[in-house]
Amino acid sequence: MTDPVYDVIVVGAGAAGCAMAARLSEDPVRRVLLIEAGSDLVAGREPPVIRDPFPSGYGDPRYSWADLRVTVGPDRGNGRGAFARQYTQGRVLGGSSSINGMVAQRGLPEDFEDWARSGATGWDWAGVLPYYRKLENDQDFDGPMHGRNGPMVIRRQPRGAWPPFSRAIAETLVARGYPLLEDLHADDRDGVAVMPMNNLPEHRMSSASAYLTEATRQRANLDVMCNSDVVRIAFDGRTVTGVHVRRDDGAHFVHGREVVLCAGAIFSPTLLLRSGVGPAGDLTELGIPVVADLPGVGRHLQNHPGMHVAVHLPQQSIQPAAMRCWSHSLLRYSSGMPGCTRGDMYLFPVSKTAWHPIGRRVGAISLCVQKPFSRGSVTLRDARPDTNPAVDFNLLSDERDFKRMVAGLRLAMSLLDDPNVRPHINNVFHPTNGQANALNRVSTVNWMKSWLFDKALDVSPGIRRRLLGDAAIDPGALMQDEAALAHTVREYSAGVHHVAGSCRMGSRHDAQTVVDSEGRVIGVNGLRVADTSIMPSIVTACTHLTAIMIGEKIADAIRQRGDEGWQAGRLEVQHAG
Repeated sequence: MTDPVYDVIVVGAGAAGCAMAARLSEDPVRRVLLIEAGSDLVAGREPPVIRDPFPSGYGDPRYSWADLRVTVGPDRGNGRGAFARQYTQGRVLGGSSSINGMVAQRGLPEDFEDWARSGATGWDWAGVLPYYRKLENDQDFDGPMHGRNGPMVIRRQPRGAWPPFSRAIAETLVARGYPLLEDLHADDRDGVAVMPMNNLPEHRMSSASAYLTEATRQRANLDVMCNSDVVRIAFDGRTVTGVHVRRDDGAHFVHGREVVLCAGAIFSPTLLLRSGVGPAGDLTELGIPVVADLPGVGRHLQNHPGMHVAVHLPQQSIQPAAMRCWSHSLLRYSSGMPGCTRGDMYLFPVSKTAWHPIGRRVGAISLCVQKPFSRGSVTLRDARPDTNPAVDFNLLSDERDFKRMVAGLRLAMSLLDDPNVRPHINNVFHPTNGQANALNRVSTVNWMKSWLFDKALDVSPGIRRRLLGDAAIDPGALMQDEAALAHTVREYSAGVHHVAGSCRMGSRHDAQTVVDSEGRVIGVNGLRVADTSIMPSIVTACTHLTAIMIGEKIADAIRQRGDEGWQAGRLEVQHAG
C-alpha cells in the first residue's frame, strides 16, 4: 500500500490550526492532514474538565506540555536573577483553546495599521476585519462590525448578573469617570467593558469544537492524527517534502507538498530551528545542517506581562455556583506614558479562581501591560527533538513596561482600598502559586483538601491572617510605598499565556523577517507559519481570537492562490537562492 501524499500538512491543532485544517478541507480536491502532539477530543463529548465553561482543564497535566519551563523576568536584584517557572501551553486537540480562559477579544485597529506599516501587506484593519467577522457567531450584536454565521460563539455575561466583587470594581471605575462599553468589538475607547467570551453557559467553545465538528471530521479529504510529535520538517534542497513524526508505534515519515506550522509562538520556531531554518551560526554550533539562514527565527518573542493580586471573598460576595464563566468585565485604559499607544493597559476583576471550594472564595484583580516593549527569545538547548527549547520572555526589561506595571499596581490597590469595594473583601494577599497549583487537577482528594482549607480560613479573621502570613497585603499602605510597589512587581510579575512574534511577518527586505504576508517562510518552498508567532507586534488584547483570525486569513490565501501560489513560491525560492 502506497503512503498518501498530502497537499497540505497542518502541524499543531490549536486555535489557528483547527481553523486552517477545517477551511482548507472545504475544498474536496485538497487532501489535508492535521497533526497534533496531544490527545484527541470529539466535539460534544469532551471530558468534563475540558467542556467546563470555567477553565478547569488548565491545571490538568494531561492536557499541557510537560516540563516546559521559561525564564520570566524581570531581574529581581541582589544577584537573584529572573524567575524560571513552569509554563502552561495546551497539548491536546484544540491546543490552549481547550484549556484557556475563553476571553474573546479582538486587537485594536491601530495594532493592524502598525502591522501594515511594518511590511505586513494586507494586514491593516480593513484587511483583518472580514476574517474576525468570518469566525464569529456573535450572540449579542449584529451589523458591519460583527459576524453572525461563523463557527465560534461569542457571548457576554449580562451586567445585572455579575458577581458582587466584579460588579463593585466595575461600578467604582465608572464612578471615577470611565465610560461603560457594552460592545468592546465596536467601541475602541478606553473604558469599562463587558467581556466577550467564546463559550456558552453550559460548555466551552474551543477551536476544536467550533471547527472540527462531526461533519468536518467525516470529510474524506481530511485526516486528523493525534498523539503524534512532529520532530522535523523534511526538505529536498530548499523544498519541503513532508514531516518526520514520532508516535507510540515508532518513527514515521509523512509526505506533503506543503507544510503549515500552527504550533504556536514557542513550538513553531522550535520546529523551524530543528529543521535547519534559522540563524545559521546558532544552527551550525548545534550541528544542525542549515537549510535557510533566517536570523529572525525565535527572536522578537513577546508576551503580555501580568500579575494577580488575590482577595478572600466574604460568603455573600462569591460567584453563584451555577455561573461557570471565568470573567465578566475589564478596564481598558491608557497609561499616558510617552511613546505608549492608547489602551495599552488592562485591569480586570475575577470572582472565581479555581474549580474547587477555596477557588470560589478567592477572587483576584489582575493587570496586564498590553503593548510591551520588552522582547525575548526561543532558542534550542541542543539538537535533540525531545528537549524543550530555552524560552526567555525577558519581561519588564524595558523600563517603560516596568513603570507601567508599577502604576497599574497602584491603581489596583486604590480600587481594593475603595469604600465601595472593601465590603466585598476579607483579605488581600499575594497568590501562593505553588500551593494553589497543587490543587488544580480535578479530583475528589483535591476537592476535600480545598474544602478543609476553606473552612479553616473561615474560623476567624485572626486565624485567616495567620494562615496568610507574609502573603497578606495592606492595599492602603502598599499604594503609598513606591519602593514596596516596585518590589512587588519584581517578585510577582509573570507572563500570561499570550506568546507572539517569534516568526515575525514583514517585508522581505528586513533581515529579521521570517514569513511574508501570506505566511510563507522566506527562502524555502512549500512551508508556511500561521499562528501568533507571525505577529509583527503583539495585539492589544488576549491573543486567542487573533490566532483564529490568522488561521482563517492564511487559509484563504492558500485557497485563493492554489497552483499559482505554489509556482510563485518556487520562483521566490529560486530568486532567494
